[in-house]
Amino acid sequence: MKWFRTIAFAADHDTMRMERWHCHRDDDSILDMGVSVRMGKPMDVLSLKGLDLDEVRDYADSLTETARRLYGSGTPLCRLKTCVCCGASLTGDETRVLTVFDVPYVRCSNCGHVLVPVQPTQERLRAVFADSEAHSSLYVDPATLEIRLRQIVTPKLHWCLEQFATAHAGRQPASVIDVGAGGGHFLAGAARAGLRVEGFELSKTSRAFAAEAFGLSLCGEDFLAVGGGPVDLVTFWGLLEYVPEPASF
Repeated sequence: MKWFRTIAFAADHDTMRMERWHCHRDDDSILDMGVSVRMGKPMDVLSLKGLDLDEVRDYADSLTETARRLYGSGTPLCRLKTCVCCGASLTGDETRVLTVFDVPYVRCSNCGHVLVPVQPTQERLRAVFADSEAHSSLYVDPATLEIRLRQIVTPKLHWCLEQFATAHAGRQPASVIDVGAGGGHFLAGAARAGLRVEGFELSKTSRAFAAEAFGLSLCGEDFLAVGGGPVDLVTFWGLLEYVPEPASF
């Protein structure tokens, strides 16, 4: 099974474009769909992350330590039997694409997705990330609160409102659930726009920040187990690449 996409010539210069995504197995077309792509969101990265090299080094060190806690000697690991995207069997002979923090990434021979074939257990992931302050530090800095709301949240929210109105004959959404809500910035922006908001976030540090900065009470439970709704919008900003089983999620 292979994926292809067709884009317009010089499409990289467009801020809004339509693409065609095709999925083929052998000579048969399985899927053919249109995908709307928007690019070019203005953002001043330096105003969000600064130029303090010591902070950059400290953050790199914290990631190294996290990799050790997740994949180091003696930590419980489990080998994936199937690709997390297409479900094809993993034989152990897949091509290694790269290695990060001594953790190998391989390419699925069926769909081409790159994944980590040997992963920490769910219990280990939750134990490491629920109490981590380092991984949430970029998103819970009070000094960048309004900058993040203006440059990141507002464009995302406007895009969501436009897409929803297009799909529902001009009706605006009334409610949103944000899964992996971080410090609650997106939900705060949605609340300012008049939406009823609900959020799920594993990190205790992020939940505490959301409560202090925005007065939001985020749920720390497993979204798949607890659920929510009924709701108009469900968002997963920067989340699916971190969950062990993105397709089922």
